[in-house]
Amino acid sequence: MRALLLAACLLAPGVAAAAGGTVHDVLFKTLDGRSTTLRPHKGRVVVVHVFTTWDVPGLRQVADLRALAQQRNKEVSVVGIGLDLEGALALTSFERTLKPGYPLWMPDGTFLEGRTPFGRPQEVPRVYVVGRDGTVRQGFVGYVPYADLLRMVDEELRR
Repeated sequence: MRALLLAACLLAPGVAAAAGGTVHDVLFKTLDGRSTTLRPHKGRVVVVHVFTTWDVPGLRQVADLRALAQQRNKEVSVVGIGLDLEGALALTSFERTLKPGYPLWMPDGTFLEGRTPFGRPQEVPRVYVVGRDGTVRQGFVGYVPYADLLRMVDEELRR
């Protein structure tokens, strides 16, 4: 049953657009307005959570991602990308309230237009597993159960 549920969460046409290419140079903004990239995370498996502060499955995912970041902190990075129109205002409040324990960033126009290896974020939440080389390996729409997150990250760590 779990495999069926996870299969239902797999991105359909979007995965092909999101697969391949490197994510290390995709630009994001920190909550204090500085530009940043995933370049400092090169050589680590990165889990990218694309969400809004009002989507229930995305909120549910935060606790699992916090646990993953704590449990696998030597090998795995977790980053949240908030798509709220209010930007830093909404995300700062979200961070203060939920204390995710991993960085929250905002996308730039290139990300929103789908001109990155992540493809176009048409539905939220999304969870991407990025390999050590910066290639998007897997992408999912909706809540991904913690056991499945661990399995996917462990598979990527064995590569």
